[in-house]
Amino acid sequence: MGKQKTNFPFVISAENDFGIGKLVSIEEGSATIEYFRSPVEVDPIQVIVAKESVRRKYLTPETRAYYRNPELGTIEVGRVLDFQADDELYLIRFPNEQPKLIPSDELQVRWRLPIEEPTDHLACQLNETAFRHEARSKFVQLLLDQHSVSGGLSALLSSSVEIVAHQASAIQRVLLDPFQRYLLADEVGLGKTIEAGVLIKQFAIDEPYDHTTLVIVPETLVIQWQQELTHRFHLGHLLDECIHLVSSRNQAAIKQHAATSKMIVVDEAHHLSSWAWSPDPVEKAIFDTVETAIRDMHRRVLLLSATPVLHNEKAFLAMLHLLDPQVYSLNSLDEFKRRVQLRQVIAERMMDLREDESNFFLGDALEVLGELLPDDQEFQGLRHKLRDLIDNDVAEQDSQRIQLIRSIRTHVSDMWRLHRRILRSRRTDSTSAYLPGRGGTKRITDVCENETGLAEAIEVWRLTLSEALYTVDGPVKATAGELVRTMDQLASCEPRQALELASSRLSCSASCEFNSLPIFEGEVDALEQIVRAAKCCDHAVRLQKLYQLIGADEHQVSFVIFANANETADLIYDFLQLRLPQGRVLRHSPDRLEWTQFKSENRGYVLVCDRTAEEGLNLQKRGASIIHYDLPFSPNRIEQRMGRLDRFGSGMPVQSAVLVCEGSSVQKRWFDLVDSALGVFDRSIASLQYVIEDEMHEVFNGQRSARVQCIQPIFEMRG
Repeated sequence: MGKQKTNFPFVISAENDFGIGKLVSIEEGSATIEYFRSPVEVDPIQVIVAKESVRRKYLTPETRAYYRNPELGTIEVGRVLDFQADDELYLIRFPNEQPKLIPSDELQVRWRLPIEEPTDHLACQLNETAFRHEARSKFVQLLLDQHSVSGGLSALLSSSVEIVAHQASAIQRVLLDPFQRYLLADEVGLGKTIEAGVLIKQFAIDEPYDHTTLVIVPETLVIQWQQELTHRFHLGHLLDECIHLVSSRNQAAIKQHAATSKMIVVDEAHHLSSWAWSPDPVEKAIFDTVETAIRDMHRRVLLLSATPVLHNEKAFLAMLHLLDPQVYSLNSLDEFKRRVQLRQVIAERMMDLREDESNFFLGDALEVLGELLPDDQEFQGLRHKLRDLIDNDVAEQDSQRIQLIRSIRTHVSDMWRLHRRILRSRRTDSTSAYLPGRGGTKRITDVCENETGLAEAIEVWRLTLSEALYTVDGPVKATAGELVRTMDQLASCEPRQALELASSRLSCSASCEFNSLPIFEGEVDALEQIVRAAKCCDHAVRLQKLYQLIGADEHQVSFVIFANANETADLIYDFLQLRLPQGRVLRHSPDRLEWTQFKSENRGYVLVCDRTAEEGLNLQKRGASIIHYDLPFSPNRIEQRMGRLDRFGSGMPVQSAVLVCEGSSVQKRWFDLVDSALGVFDRSIASLQYVIEDEMHEVFNGQRSARVQCIQPIFEMRG
């Protein structure tokens, strides 16, 4: 059988992706299709395909069609409006003209491949109507604006997140670095997870065939990370394929994926980093596995942590070691501690090195810095030049004086920065618009004779220790101070654990963490009094106060209840579950999904949490309040609790309530300190966490600095 002529219908072939063409002829088993490339390119392309792959294609409305006007000899561009099948006629609308009926064999449709030279196309005046130009130009302008704000980051634009300046800046800083190894250390609630999620997605976009990523997170955050990567960054289809999300204690999974992953992300990295010195062989093995995997400096590494450096030097050095093992050796802990301590002193003196400072005080600051930095030749040179101006009593507005102060500040800041791969954003006026802020707190007091008796027994015991240690100093006194702090916190949070500590100390149990401290004269009687008082304590009065606080809410406001101990949180959950409507009370647990209902806007839930929920969780919800069933003796832990709700997206100021025993002077004074002196329930104290951590450490170890002496009268007067 020879060739069969056709009436030139439009067709497509499954053998290629050229789009619409015209069927020229059909032979046995094959067909020839002619493709129209462009009016500028006169010669069409003919392709032979299998006959079975061809099917007819009708031009749908709005399809662009080309028509050679026989009268004018020009090519006109129009759009299909309709089709008359009986006559093979298409109704075509041309710019500024009435629609015309044109036979299909007189029309052409471009194939799918792009035009090779658009300027030739435009030179022939083949552009179309400008009818939709205004709408298109507005859309294009919006896209350009988005690209401008996001710096052209496709991952940021394609994620369901609001573009915030400090986050975009951090993301760009990482991506512009050939060695993408950074510690993201933004203050609580400023979006470290968002920054990490965008960087993970950008890696997947930039390297579509080789972007294996390992994300290591605490067990309590696994569910949250799954939800974030799926719903916020739309990477759910890559989970367990090339993005592996594992718990930080899942040794087998970490070992399986660490060596082959091109990017490793560690959330709450201070926990895993602290395992560098862990006596637990499993923890040490996990750290060693991660450390070995990221030794290659070309591997992408993101560590997320907002933990203070002070008194966490081991974990912080280990984090820097993971980023740069050559510069920060794990064997340099003592030197690193000295550097951190010296850095704090230098930072305090730099506060006095201001352009508007008087020459007298400026000279004092220079003298102290000169003693602290004797080997820094560049600083000493700048210091002497500024010292000469001060000796001549130059005016504060003198340009040379101002320039020298700025040069010294820049130099010292660069030289004494712990690491250039730490990206840290703080809460400022520019971020306040995205954060709800804090609406203060109210103290809910309860009167419990048994709890009062326990507080009095601990006070007697404390006085006994003070008398015994009056002439003692050094490690023994520091350990005793830590013992008293622990006992006070346990009595304030979970009396049953105070009972266990006192009993362990009486029996000189080897399991007691303070067994190195001897039993002092008179201490046995005091400890026995604590045991008797603690046995009589229960939570009945405090639980009833908690129920009154929540039960009085007629509008079903959502509450997050924090308790220090896991056992206490379980007790609260069981108590409220029996008294509140079914399904309203939720218990946070890393193993169950039910608690994630808390963020639903449909009803007011009560979410009960222990300390495992103090870090990393996103619990922000419009109108939700925090109830502190007890207060840990750490302002930074309280700040972490507040940060679960005081973060992007919660809308209204976060209200707090704290349950305090009226008969416990320790609880009342601690509340007054964190509320009145530190103001943690009114504003974020994250920017002061280093100073506060240092001062609290000194207070609990029996030392007093000038700053604590300023704070102390406030809560003593309030207590």
